[in-house]
Amino acid sequence: MKSDMDKAKKFLKNRKITYKQIALKTEISESTIRKYGMKKSSLQDGKWENINKLARLYDDSVIANNLGSLNNWNYFKKWVNENIPDDRIGKTIKEIILKDKKVIVEIIANLTNEA
Repeated sequence: MKSDMDKAKKFLKNRKITYKQIALKTEISESTIRKYGMKKSSLQDGKWENINKLARLYDDSVIANNLGSLNNWNYFKKWVNENIPDDRIGKTIKEIILKDKKVIVEIIANLTNEA
């Protein structure tokens, strides 16, 4: 499992959006984002709140890249529903899987070695 710091670094390194777009999504100033992206030591000293926001964007990008299309998302939900029992414990597990992005990212990581 990647740490939030690792996810933030990877997101800034492999990003497909501008610093300005990242700033708008995270409410972190564009100058701070730019500093993090250009100087890795700045990210090491960054606010935990900012690192967490960047890590969540990384999680979102992994989900979008792997389950982004409606067909893939529907297939994933169908797989979960067909392969996890419908008893009390199974229902709880299904709910956790389908509502928690971190869990989805971890499942994708184990299936694709991407996250």
